[in-house]
Amino acid sequence: MDEDNLIQIQVKKSQKRIERDIKEKFGYHHLTRSTSNKALRNMVSKRITMTVMVIDLVGSTKLSTEISPMRLGRWIREFSQESTYVIESFGGHVLKYVGDAVIAYFIHENNPKKNVNDAVLAAKALIQVIKNSVNPIMKKRGLPTLSLRIGIDHGKNSVLLYGHDMRKSHIDLIGLTLNFAAKMESICGINQIVIGDNVYRKLYTAQKKNFKKVSTKRWKYYHVEHNHSYPVYESL
Repeated sequence: MDEDNLIQIQVKKSQKRIERDIKEKFGYHHLTRSTSNKALRNMVSKRITMTVMVIDLVGSTKLSTEISPMRLGRWIREFSQESTYVIESFGGHVLKYVGDAVIAYFIHENNPKKNVNDAVLAAKALIQVIKNSVNPIMKKRGLPTLSLRIGIDHGKNSVLLYGHDMRKSHIDLIGLTLNFAAKMESICGINQIVIGDNVYRKLYTAQKKNFKKVSTKRWKYYHVEHNHSYPVYESL
């Protein structure tokens, strides 16, 4: 199935979920964090190659001063939960929600090309889901529409356990890849994706045509592992 069809499937599924949410108070699932925890607890104290995605909701800080906490919560919920469904549909895991941001990762250690291409496709699908599924309903409710910025990088992160209990202690990721993905998100335009060179090099040829290199005036970070400046690319 081609890319456009895969994305349209996600848009249609999202529309059905949100319609159910309005009519039946559909209960979004709450299993995503436990799914991620289960995956990571098998890799504690290891450095794992993965693709990391940082998704930021644009304008939420300003909005938090303009609408009620109840309406803001509804706005954030639609974003975070629909993001989760899309990410999981492409084989990813949601690591955590951080205010108005979602941090996710994709692990296919034996197939890095699949890893990065699934992540980029998920990012594209998510932008279309927000634009064509979530936003029309937001307008009907009198809520502001949503827009995103997405940073993606590929490399190694360490899996850390904050405590001694393998079942209950907090677990998280730390590493240059996660750090870079967050920094890339900060230079994104509205509804844009920025990817690191480690991602770009592994993209299928057809995917590469959708990105252009970011100038060194806007991005000046140095990759300590590669001992040179680290190029990044933005979606067209």
